[in-house]
Amino acid sequence: MGFKHSAMGAFWGLWTAFTLLAGAPAQGAEVAPSSPEATIAQFNAALLEAIHTPEDAGFEARRAIMESAVQEAFDMPLLARRTMSRSVWSEWTPEQKRLYVDTLQDYQAAVLADRFKPGADVTFVIDGVEDSVQGTKLVKTRILRAEDEDVKLNYLTADREEVWRVVDIYLNSTISEVAMRRSEYSAIVAAQGFDGLIDALNAQIETIISSHNPVAVGASSAVKLPAAVVE
Repeated sequence: MGFKHSAMGAFWGLWTAFTLLAGAPAQGAEVAPSSPEATIAQFNAALLEAIHTPEDAGFEARRAIMESAVQEAFDMPLLARRTMSRSVWSEWTPEQKRLYVDTLQDYQAAVLADRFKPGADVTFVIDGVEDSVQGTKLVKTRILRAEDEDVKLNYLTADREEVWRVVDIYLNSTISEVAMRRSEYSAIVAAQGFDGLIDALNAQIETIISSHNPVAVGASSAVKLPAAVVE
């Protein structure tokens, strides 16, 4: 079974919405520290930092920014667990679970670094916060694009040891990143097992890296996957 990126790319898959984006100053009301708004404001700031990174600094510079941003903003262990059914997750060893979390985090950072290239025009707006299920908070945001329609991107956040972290993302208010990944990744595990899923994620990471390194692309013997990171 083939592997493709989910519609948001976020990390996950953050990210059909981001395919054409690049930077402009973030906007929105001032937010309190250790709040859901603060978490998203800091994440948006990291995205803008990546966008404003000089092009000659290269892909790896943006990837490093995104790796740090994902670690800070997302509850990756919980996100990873929620992308699998309980029965599958319970069958994995602790080592497999750690490997999956780490690989998914690496994939998320690579997708973001690939998508947020220097040079376009975008503004991030935080519109507010709503109470959600089980004490979570939904941070409602928009991405304003100079030459395209606005994108609604909502982040579901949970209080993790007094730090609010993202536990799901909703594109256009309805499309759950976690649900999409669960459907996609569960199908891969059913067909190819745990190793097949890890191999698929690593192959996509390598494809993204190679696309920013013409020498590696020319030298690689790997099967080339579609150029679009987000479908």
